[in-house]
Formats: sequence, C-alpha cells, structure tokens
Amino acid sequence: MKSKSRLEKYSRRRVLRGMLDGAVVTLGIPFLNCFLNENGSALAAGAPLPVRFGTWFWGLGMTAKVFVPSTLGAGYNLPDELTALAAVFETRGVFPLHVSQRDDGLWYATFETQDQHAEPEPNIAAMVSVAESLAEPHRSIWLACPRREFNIGYECGPAPWAFNQQLSSGLLGRIAGVGASLRVTLYPDREHGGSSQSLHVTRGA
Repeated sequence: MKSKSRLEKYSRRRVLRGMLDGAVVTLGIPFLNCFLNENGSALAAGAPLPVRFGTWFWGLGMTAKVFVPSTLGAGYNLPDELTALAAVFETRGVFPLHVSQRDDGLWYATFETQDQHAEPEPNIAAMVSVAESLAEPHRSIWLACPRREFNIGYECGPAPWAFNQQLSSGLLGRIAGVGASLRVTLYPDREHGGSSQSLHVTRGA
C-alpha cells in the first residue's frame, strides 16, 4: 500500500487558505496596469493615486559632510567632494591649483608639487605617494573619480634638437596601482620653455 507524502495531502484550496491551520500571508503588490486608467495618471475608478513615502538607503554608509546639501530648497547645492581630497593632498606637499565644476557638470581638480624638478619622475612620485597613503573616506573618493591622470606638460621650442625624458618601470607600476593613467601635453612655443607635471582628477557631480 502506497501512502501519500505530506505535500500531497495539501490541496490547492488549503494552500490558498493557509497551510498552517488558517495562518495568512499577505503580500504587497505594485500598481498594475489593470488598476490604473489609460494614461496611468489615476486609478481605474477615477480616484487619484495615493501618495507614497520613499526612502533611500546606502548599504555601505556615507560621509555626511560630502553629501548633505549645505542649503535647502529648490536651489540646494551639494558640497564639493574634491575639496576634502584636495585638503589631504595639500597637507602632504601637493597643492591644488584649482578645484571647480565645469560646464559638463563634473568637478575637476588639478594639483602640482611645490618643488619642480628637471625630470618628471620625482614630482609624479611625490603625488603617487599621497594617493597610495589615502585612508577612508578619502580613498573611496579617489577611487570614485572617473578620471585620475598624471599629466606631463612641455612647452615647445626650437631647442634642444633632441629632447627625451623617462619614467621608471617602478613608477609606472605605482601609477597603475593607484588606478591612474599618464598623459603628455605639448604647449605652443613661448618665450620661456620648460616642463611641468600635474595631477588631474575628476569627480561626478
């Protein structure tokens, strides 16, 4: 004689009524198309859509001083996250030339070292050292920047005939290690030639 399993003893009706002797499970469902009018702007019966309360949750937390607006109302403004990052670089000898929001809506910051050298490696190495030493929350701000690049700029001129400089493989590896890239910029001929090294970072607004 074959006995029925416990699952087979429950009929569909009993499941719908509650498997645990009348226990009820209530599920909330969103407004489906059949609940609304043809435009989706009101309930099908003509009543207005009910007001709902929404909340926002950031599972990894947030730093209030770089997110909470400093002003309220329709014209509120968000604090500049790069300002906090620029302050860390400045305390370690890498100074921000400017921190500003451009027409594309992104925030840009450009840094330079106080001491300039004939070769770009010492300047860039100093900047990389600061990026390597960043702790939270500044490290997260750094990594969230969609553009992190070290820019070597040269002013062009008639002399010398052959000019070259290099970055060591060790420094290139460190640049990649902090998630940055390398760019070379050539400027038109000016009265005084030379080179400069700067760090450019971009943060989404």
